[in-house]
Amino acid sequence: MTPRDPADTLATTMSVLLRDHDVTGLLYRVVRDATRLTGSDAAGLLVRGPSGGRSS
Repeated sequence: MTPRDPADTLATTMSVLLRDHDVTGLLYRVVRDATRLTGSDAAGLLVRGPSGGRSS
């Protein structure tokens, strides 16, 4: 399903979070949908681990 607006994207994301989900697939869909909804050429995520992004 291609989201029609931000509310559709949020509803789809929340639906996936409420059941068993694949985190990688969910993050991919969120970034893809945000790119489509904003008309951007690209998008990405910054991920911070439990250590705050510092390597030990």
